[in-house]
Amino acid sequence: MLAAMLLAAAQQGKAGEDSWRFSVEPYLWLARIDGHASAEDSPTADVGSSLELDSAFFLAVEARRGEQGFGVLADGLHLRVSDDDGALHTRIGAGMVEAGVVWPAGFAKGLDFLGGLRFVDLDLDLDLAGVRAGSGSADWVDPWIGARETFRIGGAWSAIVRGDVGGFGVGSEFSWQGMAGVRAECGSHLSFDLGYRALGIDYEDKDIAFDAIVHGPVVGLAVRF
Repeated sequence: MLAAMLLAAAQQGKAGEDSWRFSVEPYLWLARIDGHASAEDSPTADVGSSLELDSAFFLAVEARRGEQGFGVLADGLHLRVSDDDGALHTRIGAGMVEAGVVWPAGFAKGLDFLGGLRFVDLDLDLDLAGVRAGSGSADWVDPWIGARETFRIGGAWSAIVRGDVGGFGVGSEFSWQGMAGVRAECGSHLSFDLGYRALGIDYEDKDIAFDAIVHGPVVGLAVRF
């Protein structure tokens, strides 16, 4: 009887460890863009600190089997910024959706390998002294690979580092992303994230050229169930 009870408890524990866990995290990325952009035959414009945020939406979701099992993730954002100062007026609209898999490294707890696809939609308008100098749009899909590691600091706190590279000439010439931050567990279903994120994109075709880094602090609240 005792053996049967222990076996049943072990099976229930294993089932709990293998159950899927989900996380939904709306977040705010206080991003700025630094780099160069051009559209059609327009001159190359420097885009930087004078850009103002017009609208933004960010959401990350993840599903994982157990605490350290296989998983899938997705991240979507919409960002629209503009610069109406000076003779050159710049408006940039960007949308991005990335989806990928999470594969635990196995040899190091907290280390995951990542890989997937990133869809980017980019709109660019340039006005010179009130006259449209150029406008263009482009969308493409980049493959990407990377890694993420979570370190326990102590108590409810942990640190998270993530990096990936992509493009490889398939969509963009090259893209990269890096993020570092801390997480505070607020009970069993909530966590608060604070960090810094940077995304670099180098893309060019006959209508548009964009070589810039989108970067800034990130704050989010994740709901887990």
